[in-house]
Amino acid sequence: AHYRRHSVHNENDARPGVFYTRYVLNDKWFGDAYHATDRTKTRNLPDEGDFLGVQHENRALCVYAPPLSLHCHSAKAALIWTQLAHIDEIWVDDVRVTQLPATVPTLDSTIVIGSGEVYMAVRPLALTPLTKETPMQLVARDGDLVLELFNYRGPDKRFWEMRWPGAFYQGRPVCAFYLEIGERAGYRDGATFGQQVAQTNFAVEAAAPFTYVASGQRPATFTAARDDAHLGLEIDLMAWDALRRWTQHGELGWPKLEAPLARQHEDGRLEVDLAEPKVVEMSL
Repeated sequence: AHYRRHSVHNENDARPGVFYTRYVLNDKWFGDAYHATDRTKTRNLPDEGDFLGVQHENRALCVYAPPLSLHCHSAKAALIWTQLAHIDEIWVDDVRVTQLPATVPTLDSTIVIGSGEVYMAVRPLALTPLTKETPMQLVARDGDLVLELFNYRGPDKRFWEMRWPGAFYQGRPVCAFYLEIGERAGYRDGATFGQQVAQTNFAVEAAAPFTYVASGQRPATFTAARDDAHLGLEIDLMAWDALRRWTQHGELGWPKLEAPLARQHEDGRLEVDLAEPKVVEMSL
């Protein structure tokens, strides 16, 4: 997500804020090596997990899973806000965070970040623990703000039960969270926005685990509802497929792109503000 920030010195020189997510193994960061023969000086931070989600306007349900054949000493979702120096407010529930690192105590906590013209609220929903220590914490890393949601942190370990297909496989672990964005001008402070988000009815349901027998699904359902706004996502944890996605308007299916500056249609004819765009034929 990109959002507007204001420059103290020059309004026309303000750089947008950027929020993005990654699933990261072994606490990697920009410029780290990814394998024994990696000799690059890359500044990339690849996503090492698998992601499924559903979004409607300013709200989203997000679900990560660590990779199959997992071998690591840490596995976590990282929610990243660029330029910590431009973060104005950090809240965990009704407590303002003034020092980092800061612990997020429970899955019922609401984390609110205020920067530029927006508030962003994150509500952890489900976190499959692969060990006893699966912390949730806000940290500073190379000048950015990071919310870390761990599935595993401990000694280097190979998770042989996650080999798929395999006799001990019971489906993918999950790291699920809800995200909502609001305009800062509409709220007294981040705690007020967080209180509104906390009024959402969240539900997570998953079928009982079973060992893999080359057939059968293990559905998990994630929902968020407040007033007339609804989001829902159903996933098969065995095959890691999205079975259903829906909003208050019904099942989503695979909708065409429709945005202020772009629109997608399948018949080749578009109308934008009653004007017919010119079609340019291209050949490669």
